[in-house]
Amino acid sequence: MNFGVLLAGIALCLAQVSAPSWKSFTPVLWGPVVGSFAVWAIHRYPLHRRIKPFGMAYKRHTLEHHKFFSHRITTWESSDDWFLVFFPFFTIPLYWLAGAPVMFALGWLTAGLNAGWVAAAMGAVWFVAYEVVHFCSHLPADHAVHRIGFMAALREHHRLHHDPKLMKDHNFNVVWPLADRVMGTRVQKRP
Repeated sequence: MNFGVLLAGIALCLAQVSAPSWKSFTPVLWGPVVGSFAVWAIHRYPLHRRIKPFGMAYKRHTLEHHKFFSHRITTWESSDDWFLVFFPFFTIPLYWLAGAPVMFALGWLTAGLNAGWVAAAMGAVWFVAYEVVHFCSHLPADHAVHRIGFMAALREHHRLHHDPKLMKDHNFNVVWPLADRVMGTRVQKRP
């Protein structure tokens, strides 16, 4: 259901684009940078620190997800465990109500109305990418998807984040660890 709502929203945003120019698609270039820093900030702060009014997010992520998955046991056992892998459904409307308008504004202010719609869609594309890569990060290490070099590297990056000694301060990115590199929070091995 999450993917359906996100994909429908992406399609709806892109359907608003009319008579596009090359500038309309500039968010495809900067959207991943914004996505990397947004995920870093959300993951580092409300998901790993008790900040009002985000207590439920902290509980679901730090106290439940990180308790269930450690750096030693990162894989889910059955589809019954997926509720701890994917974001809860309420986060999708939250993106469309809070994140998409920010992305739209960034696109509109930098390159016009069409770019605003493309930017809002790019934020949702990043959300889908996050969910897919995060799901794959919790597959067994010998799964075929990890034969793709960058997927194995992203899985290891995320596995290290699940170390209780590292989780509050390191490896917050899931899709592209750009913000972790820039902000000095990336680690490649346990201390």
